[in-house]
Amino acid sequence: MTKMLNLDAVKPKTERVLKLKGQEHAQAPLSVGDFIDNARASRRLAEKPDLVEEFELVLGMVGRSFPTVPETDLRALTFEQLSTILSWSQTDESAEDAEGKE
Repeated sequence: MTKMLNLDAVKPKTERVLKLKGQEHAQAPLSVGDFIDNARASRRLAEKPDLVEEFELVLGMVGRSFPTVPETDLRALTFEQLSTILSWSQTDESAEDAEGKE
């Protein structure tokens, strides 16, 4: 008998939606490739800290996580908004609703 694993049926445990400027943006699942890219960039920053590069890294991480948000909108965020999005998008289900529901 053949056993099959259907990875197409594997879905994220929680769907997260970011609302920005009246538009809703679904969070994309983190791919292995994106995780590796983020880890490499973080390691480079640890070896040679650079504030501008750090913010570019964070913008890239948030942009990959919410690919429908225009880059111009990401760059227009306040530091507090960017920090909130980053921490919220990386929390587990037990820390849901940091910003509340509508």
